[in-house]
Amino acid sequence: MKQYIFFNPLVLVFGVYCLLSSSHIEAQENDTFKYAFEASTDNDALGIWENYDRYYTFGIGLKFYFKSEQFLGLQKLFPSKKHYFFDVELRSEGYTPTRKSFSKEEILSDTLKFERPFAGLLYTKLNTTYTFERSFVKSELLLGIMGPSAFAAEIQNWLHKYLPTSDLVEGWEYQLPNQLIVNFNIKTACDLTPNSKLFDIYAAGEARFGNLYIDATPSLGFRFGKFNTLTESSAFNNDLLASFTAREFFLQTNISTTLAAFNGTAQGKMFGPKYKYALDHIHQAHAVISNTVYITRKRYTISFQHNMVFGKVIPKSRHIYGVLNLRYRFN
Repeated sequence: MKQYIFFNPLVLVFGVYCLLSSSHIEAQENDTFKYAFEASTDNDALGIWENYDRYYTFGIGLKFYFKSEQFLGLQKLFPSKKHYFFDVELRSEGYTPTRKSFSKEEILSDTLKFERPFAGLLYTKLNTTYTFERSFVKSELLLGIMGPSAFAAEIQNWLHKYLPTSDLVEGWEYQLPNQLIVNFNIKTACDLTPNSKLFDIYAAGEARFGNLYIDATPSLGFRFGKFNTLTESSAFNNDLLASFTAREFFLQTNISTTLAAFNGTAQGKMFGPKYKYALDHIHQAHAVISNTVYITRKRYTISFQHNMVFGKVIPKSRHIYGVLNLRYRFN
């Protein structure tokens, strides 16, 4: 199995922080921004220790945050909330099996075997965040398409033109066929040590239901350094509620366990005839350990997250990938 080694993304995080440190804006301490724009990329090429270019192999997203007194009636939910805001996202994702070569005989006889199928996603999400004294709730609606019409093959091979691998990924012609995807997701977190200044503990939970994912994820996390309250922190994309002068520089560690009943990227359709390369069963429990560095200064937030995933879809598997995120707040 060929392995690729890439640059350490923490160098980029440090460099951008130095750049942002030179920027200045004048504002009142308690004023907040109304909008934010975010760009993010997930890729196993950003893994610090290894990259096998497999499983969840890439993700690219653009997100717009905004405050509005009224939006689709969503402001009426949770009457006891302190604040709320909205965001919309457009996102592309790609999933692949371990890269390997097949013989001409295997191709002609149609006896190919993959530990998981190729799958491409293209979707949009509408999310509403409701904050309380020391907790928040995020409700999310996902709508999109999975299959060749998501153009994941084209996007991945375009990306590979600019990565050190520089080779095309073969096998996308065997990806899961087109289908519409709809999912409803809800997430909540509560600060367990709200009065702590340099060290913080929180508990979180997420549930997802639809024809893309059905699962539940409890998690426990820690923050070390200079950070805002849970409801205004960049760690949970809540910094639109933070003041103009907010600054953060901290490390977050999150440990989670997911109980999965269905994963459309591996199992294809929930109902109806199964695709030949879709899995009949998936590993129903997996764990994720995430370590993230967050830097927020004035209008800007940059973060780098390093994820280690154990046993997702495939028993005893391990997958490592990184997430680089840039966010800009404005009025």
